Amino acid sequence: EYTEWTNIQLDQVNSPEHIQVSYEAALQSFVLLKNTEKTLPLSKGMKIAVIGPQGNATRGMLSDYWGDEACPGKTFDCIETIGDAIEKANKGGVTVQSMGVDINSTDASRIPHALSLANGSDAVVLVLGIDMTIEVEGTDRTDITLPGLQPLLASKILRLGKPTVLGLVNGVMLA
Repeated sequence: EYTEWTNIQLDQVNSPEHIQVSYEAALQSFVLLKNTEKTLPLSKGMKIAVIGPQGNATRGMLSDYWGDEACPGKTFDCIETIGDAIEKANKGGVTVQSMGVDINSTDASRIPHALSLANGSDAVVLVLGIDMTIEVEGTDRTDITLPGLQPLLASKILRLGKPTVLGLVNGVMLA
């Protein structure tokens, strides 16, 4: 049923019906660009390294218009991260996580740890992207490349030769 956004009642907010619609929209928003090596689906029981600044991000899961009350107490504790979801789904396996780099930083000090975790894993899920520090209404970006040291992290992970899944978390164009 269609409800004008100005007429949404409190009992409709976070209702089971709206949660289901949101879930279905999320499923339809994924785009699989390439799977020639048959990396996906990942098997349960593997050792999976979730690497990248969006792997454990909570705010990035909410887009730019989430307001200031995502969870009770104005925290983000109720938001499941990509890394947490992979760990939950990876029954009988081990899931390790490392940011490697921040979204838009020149600090490379955590890259060696991320590479070590990735090298000791059966597969890598590399989760890169941008957040509200880069993608925000009323601000123009000067280019569409991944910011900071994310391209460096990606190239080093890919050079390991591990089966790698790349996930981009963004609401605007990236190259």
